[in-house]
Amino acid sequence: PLACYRKAIDLDPKNARAHNSLGSVYRKQAKWDEAIACFQKAIELDPKSYTAYHNLGAALQDQKELAKAIAAYQKAIELNPRYANAYNGLGHALRENKKLPEAIAAYRKAIDLDPKNAGTHYNLGLALAKQGKLKEAIDAYRKAIELDPKKVKAHVDLGIALANQK
Repeated sequence: PLACYRKAIDLDPKNARAHNSLGSVYRKQAKWDEAIACFQKAIELDPKSYTAYHNLGAALQDQKELAKAIAAYQKAIELNPRYANAYNGLGHALRENKKLPEAIAAYRKAIDLDPKNAGTHYNLGLALAKQGKLKEAIDAYRKAIELDPKKVKAHVDLGIALANQK
C-alpha cells in the first residue's frame, strides 16, 4: 500500500485522504515522525478530517505525547461527535495519563455510540479495575468476551479481577 499512497500523492499532492492513509502505513511500521507528518499534512489539506485528527492522536499517543494526543482526539470529537473511535482513543490516552474518571466517561460515550465494540468494553474494564471498581470491571470484561469470545486479554484480566475480588 505504501507505493500506492505515494503514487496517489505524486499524482495529487493535495489529496488529504492519501496523506492520511500513508500516515497509517507509517504508524504500523513504527515510523512515528513520518506518520505524524502525514497526519498533519492531511489536516492542513482538510481541516475537517476527523479521521486524520484521530490518527494523529493515536500516533502521538504511541510516542507518549499524551497531552497532544488528548487534544487531537478532542478535535476529532469536536468535528464528529458521533465518532466512537475517537472517544475510545481519548479514553486510552486519559487512562495512560492517569485521569481515570475522564477515561471511564470517554469509554462509556464510545460504548453508547458503538455498543458492539469488544475492545472498548475491555478498555473500560481496565480503567475500572485501575480505579478499584472490580465488580464493574468484571461486567465490562464479560461484555467484551460476549462480543469477542477469542479476546485473550479480556479472559486474562477477567480472571485477575475475579481473583482480586473480595
